[in-house]
Amino acid sequence: MPYPFVNRSVLIVTPLQPFAEWLEAVDSQLPEEEQTPTTLDELQADPTAYLVPALQEDEDPNDLLDDLWEDIFIQELSGWYEDEELWPGPLTPELFDEWFDVRLHTLTVDVSGEPLLADEEE
Repeated sequence: MPYPFVNRSVLIVTPLQPFAEWLEAVDSQLPEEEQTPTTLDELQADPTAYLVPALQEDEDPNDLLDDLWEDIFIQELSGWYEDEELWPGPLTPELFDEWFDVRLHTLTVDVSGEPLLADEEE
């Protein structure tokens, strides 16, 4: 039985060395009990996948990233530290490109058989 395609594309956002260095710098400023030490290998082992609008054949993937880079950057930073005072500034597309590798997957298939639910729906 074929599985259904989902009307979404997937962005895989993988942290790079500068992101790991930022985490290490922030951690070193915090009390020991609040530190969350991690390595670049650990960060890259399980990168975040973002469901994004399905990319049409005639669309440029860079246009999609132009629309989403800042939201994704904020999500990645706030996943570690919600205090914006700890974030680098200013957030720019160039900084995003230095800190993350982004891969787009346009074909998304749902093999779970379960409905998609957002966090607040669970």
